[in-house]
Amino acid sequence: MSGRAIRLSCVVATACSFLALWAAIAAHPWGAAAKRIAVDPRLAALADKQRRLRYEAKQVKSLLDRRWAAYGRRLSKREQEIALIESRHRTALAAARAARARIAAELAARAAAAQTASQQASLTSAVSPAGTVSTAPTHPVAPASATSATAPTPAAPAPTSAPPPVVTVVTTTPVTTTRSSSH
Repeated sequence: MSGRAIRLSCVVATACSFLALWAAIAAHPWGAAAKRIAVDPRLAALADKQRRLRYEAKQVKSLLDRRWAAYGRRLSKREQEIALIESRHRTALAAARAARARIAAELAARAAAAQTASQQASLTSAVSPAGTVSTAPTHPVAPASATSATAPTPAAPAPTSAPPPVVTVVTTTPVTTTRSSSH
């Protein structure tokens, strides 16, 4: 064989071996072997459990969202009821204070009227033992002397009335009971 034929056969052999190697690498024989190997059952169970937990978490979240919304509605309603009760209490308290002030004013007016009436009665007339009416005041008054320019002594201070009684108004709601016939 000549040198030319040897060179040509080496080039052809090298090209064939190159194409065969290329075809072998392109087939990915190691990937097929990995696919033939079974997946670890623990990993498969773990993946299934993860999917199941995600689904349950989604269900729990939707349940909690519904409960939270219902709680928000009940809370809003309760706050409105509390505001209404507080408003009624403030109204009742104002009415009780007004009633207490009115009663105190009436008692003060009665005491003042009674004091004025007793003072007028003592100043207007006093009945003497013989049945004659004397117009002299019943409280002692110093006689005015011509030589002394002093003012007459003042009358004794008027008695003060007792403080008005404290009135407490209590408003309660009636309690109703029901009987059940379940024994």
